[in-house]
Amino acid sequence: MKQKKDTTYEVEAEKTQGKHMLIGKKISTFFLYLTLFIPFIVSSSTYFPFIVGKNVFFRVCAVGAGLGIAWLAWERNNKERGIHPPLAAMGIFVCTMLISALVGVSTEKSLWSNLERMEGWVTLAALFVYVVALVRTFTSHSDWMKFLTAHLIVTIIIGLSALMGMKAGERISWQFGNPAYLGVYSLFTVWISALVGFNAVRKLKEKTNNSVGEKDVVLNPKYVGLIAGIAGVIGLALMYFSQTRSVILGCAVGVVAALLVLVVRLNRSRVRTASIGLLALLALLGGTFWMMRSTEMVQQSPTLSRIANISMNDTTTRSRIILWQIGTNAWKERPVFGWGQDNFIYAFGKHYDPRMWDQEEWFDRAHNVFFDWLTQGGLVGLLAYLSIFTTVLWSVFSNKKNKVNEHNRSSVPVVEQALIAGLLISHLVNNFFVFDNITSYVVFSIVVAYASVRSGVRIFESRNVQERVIAAVILVLSVITLWSAWSGWVGGRGIIQALRSQQGNDLAETQRLYETTINRGGTARQEALEQFISSIPHVKANAPQLAPQYSASVQHEYEELINDDPTNARIRMFGVSLFDSLGNIERVEQEAKIASDLMPLKQSAQIMFSRVLMNNNKVDEARDIITSVLTVTPAHPAGRATAIALNSLKRDGVAEKMINEETNLNVLKDEFAQSQIAKAKRSDLTLRIAGRIIEFDPQNPQSYADASSIVFRSGNKAGARSIIINAQKLFPQYSTQFNSVLQQIDGGI
Repeated sequence: MKQKKDTTYEVEAEKTQGKHMLIGKKISTFFLYLTLFIPFIVSSSTYFPFIVGKNVFFRVCAVGAGLGIAWLAWERNNKERGIHPPLAAMGIFVCTMLISALVGVSTEKSLWSNLERMEGWVTLAALFVYVVALVRTFTSHSDWMKFLTAHLIVTIIIGLSALMGMKAGERISWQFGNPAYLGVYSLFTVWISALVGFNAVRKLKEKTNNSVGEKDVVLNPKYVGLIAGIAGVIGLALMYFSQTRSVILGCAVGVVAALLVLVVRLNRSRVRTASIGLLALLALLGGTFWMMRSTEMVQQSPTLSRIANISMNDTTTRSRIILWQIGTNAWKERPVFGWGQDNFIYAFGKHYDPRMWDQEEWFDRAHNVFFDWLTQGGLVGLLAYLSIFTTVLWSVFSNKKNKVNEHNRSSVPVVEQALIAGLLISHLVNNFFVFDNITSYVVFSIVVAYASVRSGVRIFESRNVQERVIAAVILVLSVITLWSAWSGWVGGRGIIQALRSQQGNDLAETQRLYETTINRGGTARQEALEQFISSIPHVKANAPQLAPQYSASVQHEYEELINDDPTNARIRMFGVSLFDSLGNIERVEQEAKIASDLMPLKQSAQIMFSRVLMNNNKVDEARDIITSVLTVTPAHPAGRATAIALNSLKRDGVAEKMINEETNLNVLKDEFAQSQIAKAKRSDLTLRIAGRIIEFDPQNPQSYADASSIVFRSGNKAGARSIIINAQKLFPQYSTQFNSVLQQIDGGI
């Protein structure tokens, strides 16, 4: 009787555990399916609406799925044991980048990132939880076919919406916020469509329903194949109309790689012959396109022309190559664990290449994933990242017996091996020219998890204790991830609320919102401070009684941040603006000097410092800096304008000559140069600049208005009036507008 009682208890215990596991799996499944809708999320109530909402939504979903899996992992009878090699590689990568964050330039930024990117180590942690959840939740081929088919259905909806809203000639981005983001998403869609389509065709060809060990078929393979076909076509259309060259190139290279796998690994002669024929056809098409690249048909196509016009002299290509060189030089300084995730901007400033002067002011990515991880994670980080790809391929192509299930070999069909290899190669080629974002991270994670489960290869068997350690790790990472999601969301909303309060002139509330957002720390701290600093002129103009208190608060927050992040050159340049608005001349020069020291080759930093020195009557020092800048970059507009301002202090004819020979209108319109010339009481130079502006476009009434404005700001009302009166004679049809300008001049406005 006692034995019977014990047996009954054990049976009941097993039933209870089974119910608990079912609940955990349902929770995880729910949140995993929710991640398919990330592209739809646009948070208009936050700063960077295309970034913040998607990342917050993903992190919440990853935490939800992780908690479900932690529940599963805690149960003894969890049959999904063992660690897949790609999962182990991903865990090593996450640990490596944590070390990199701790020893890097800015640990805070490495951990939490900023609102513009919302990446950082916490995103890697969330992605790790997400992959674990995928692997432990979708344990059968049927599970995966349902999930991937759902992904394709979502893509069809996205594609139809994007294509219907497309405007002729424009690159489509839909709700991704960037055409390149949509492009890489569509790249994955094309390959996943091929994977799902292949499995549907394979199912149809089998005489029984026992496909790859499954006894039940949830979805009709005919419908699945149709969905895959439609999604594949839409994916190709999205790829084409996003006009993302790296994606199209990556897809082409991936197709070649997939065909080569079929040629090498398939024994069926007809399939091998067909693959060789397709390779020959691709080579023919590529050669034909190259020969026709200059034809009208190609050049009139926005997408084809972008591909055909790729060259080493192309502005984008040139900047990419220089960025890679900057990344390499920065890596040499920190070769092992790098500068820390999201710290490329520090490396960019310190190792700036003067040839980048005509590009964007700041780059926080190398626009090449390999150089990004090399710079941010060092050689160890890059190798850890690449190990994810190599372990996926090893698992998929492995012919070795499974170490957990000795009776089972890696059961991935050759065609699937080819498709997975082609997908990964496509992604690697694309990543050679761009960087990842949350949507590409998610679909890549899905592929990694699918390949892991599909191969069935595991490197060791985990026991109950190890499973519970995994559960504990997931719980810890989930707490961190959830906090970061909250921080990003409230931070993004805080900045938007502050900007709206500023627009409504509720400036006390603006101050409170900025202070709260900054003091909360984490993701939004620096961007909130930058906006806080930028708001000072508005406060001075609209609430002068509040300005002293407001400015003191801004300065306090600034001092706190630079104490934590003293080598942040970008915020130092904001500091110049801050102390200039406060009238603190000494701190203006101090901050400008620090910024120039942190970025010794960056022209904008050096020019800013030289202008500060000139304002402080340190003309010789300013002249030395500008001479150095123009020696390296003689065409730099701000540098040339500063040189004109410096030469206006001498009456040796050099400034006049520079003005007469200047061919860049922006140089002549430079307000700093104009103010310095007026300060030097060189009205002759002001009038000459005004004359040159008119000479650039004498048939444009706006030229006369601009010239008059410059003369007026120098204090010469009579000269300003004379220019407008002359313009009235030349353009009588604009007499009313010119009369309005004359009234403003007379009124001193």
